[in-house]
Amino acid sequence: MPLRTFYAIIESQDITKLAIAQHVPQAQLEQAWEAIMKEYAKLDNNVSVSEILDLNAETWRLVCEQAEVKAMLLYLVGAYNEQYVQRLKELGYPIDLSSLESKKKSLVLCDRRASHIKTKVLLLKKQIQSLSETDSNKGGSFDHTMGWLAIHLNFEPKNDITVSRYLSYKSQIILREKAKAQSRKKPALA
Repeated sequence: MPLRTFYAIIESQDITKLAIAQHVPQAQLEQAWEAIMKEYAKLDNNVSVSEILDLNAETWRLVCEQAEVKAMLLYLVGAYNEQYVQRLKELGYPIDLSSLESKKKSLVLCDRRASHIKTKVLLLKKQIQSLSETDSNKGGSFDHTMGWLAIHLNFEPKNDITVSRYLSYKSQIILREKAKAQSRKKPALA
């Protein structure tokens, strides 16, 4: 993947820039982007990217759970469905069917509990934002990154550089910087 495209997607959060064809399903683009980011994190040894992906997955799981629970509760207000009652029980939202009054109380309590998921989602989003802000790549643009590479490599890389080539250069630079730091730490022999 071209590094310019990679940065364009990160900066705009527009994963449709991944699509080569015109009509690619959103779910397919999301899966592709997640795979790209996991591979990037693995190659870059960047823990925060992996953490962000895990937190993002948990956020979406909670959003889906809330939608599922709310929809089943809404249905159960006016009708009965054994599958919904069982599914809610599996998710930790038991419905007391011993009386109409108990059912109503259960539905209200479960609805309140499901509403609290929104708070969990907001906390996860803040955590993701915090990790994003401390990520070593934050604040960098394609041009900034190209300038950084040119300074450290003593030559200007081509504009059509790929993400894997960038990570290879970055790894070389980091190793070189570590070696320099180690050589400065060694005491001079007398």
